[in-house]
Amino acid sequence: MRERAGKTDDGTDRLRITDQFRTRAGMVYELRQHGARLTLLISERSTDDGSAQWCVEASSNVVPGTAVEHSATTKADALRMTGVQWVADCGVRGLPTFDWEAVARALTAVRAI
Repeated sequence: MRERAGKTDDGTDRLRITDQFRTRAGMVYELRQHGARLTLLISERSTDDGSAQWCVEASSNVVPGTAVEHSATTKADALRMTGVQWVADCGVRGLPTFDWEAVARALTAVRAI
């Protein structure tokens, strides 16, 4: 029997990148899991002292207008901090749950982080 695309061995949705594109602000990655979309904008910003910072802004179609954003010296650190904040805000803001380790693996696979 063939495994259905987008499903794990136990039949649940696996997280996957569904789209990626460049904007003036940076790179956008759209991911989907359990019917919810996670949109990530990864951009580089300059700080007051002239050093570069990477910013990851996460939003979802489930709660429009709600974004979680963190900056760090690396893309991976900015993503990790954004994921930690997202998980902390899930109950309070009604955000959908995502496997942030799977998000990091998916973005690493396409060399986004």
